[in-house]
Amino acid sequence: MNKKKLIFLIIFLFLIGGFFWWQYKLDGSLLFSGQKVDINADVGNKENERNNDQENLNANSEKVLIDFSTGFKNKQLEMSLQRYFINQEDFSKQSKADSWRHCTIKNLENDNELFPYSIWIYCGEYIYEDNSWQQLSEFSGPVKVDYPNELSYFNPSQFEYEAPAVGSYYSENIKEIFSLEAQQNLTEIDVKKLSLVNFQFVINNHQAWESIKQEIADCNVKEVFQAHNLQVGATLNNGIELEAVEPKIDEIINLVIESECQGVRMATE
Repeated sequence: MNKKKLIFLIIFLFLIGGFFWWQYKLDGSLLFSGQKVDINADVGNKENERNNDQENLNANSEKVLIDFSTGFKNKQLEMSLQRYFINQEDFSKQSKADSWRHCTIKNLENDNELFPYSIWIYCGEYIYEDNSWQQLSEFSGPVKVDYPNELSYFNPSQFEYEAPAVGSYYSENIKEIFSLEAQQNLTEIDVKKLSLVNFQFVINNHQAWESIKQEIADCNVKEVFQAHNLQVGATLNNGIELEAVEPKIDEIINLVIESECQGVRMATE
């Protein structure tokens, strides 16, 4: 075999091998099957799979538990601070009447259990429209909060706070307002995690509140309770207890009255 024929043979074998490899890459099961392979359809299927995965993630996001602690052992204090800052326009504003707001706080001094407290606060406003949630506004930053007396019930009108100014004096104010421990801890704050915790609370609370509303409408409630901080509870006829934060004061009481259900006991703190 002369050199020219050998070169042609090598080229021929290379082309045959390339053809087999190309068929295999398209779909090994279709090798010489005579079926037409739609590469675009395959890409489209993969895109649909990614979209379905995203939809499933969104659908299951309400079930995800985020490991988080506010650093406060006194639950009543924690809830009172959250409610206080929701009502402070410097931190939280309601731009739409049917929006939901919540503030998540984090103690910046782990061992401190007395006022004043140095905390990081994240507040968000959300609205549920067209079967999806949208965030309307947010605030995130450090603040020191004080109160004249340590009580089991905290009067929101007696809270006082001090926050660093926005701008060139921010760093200087941080050093003036907060302890060295608080200054160190505020640099380690995970704002993204706080935003997720905050949003998670709003989603779960919205579900709980809608359940309470439905049970009242169905006259399946024998007792409701309302606290100062908008925390409400409903005891169903079968003994199951539901809890939520109502969107505005006396909302649960008004729902019971409007339902005209008989024998529902109503109590307030």
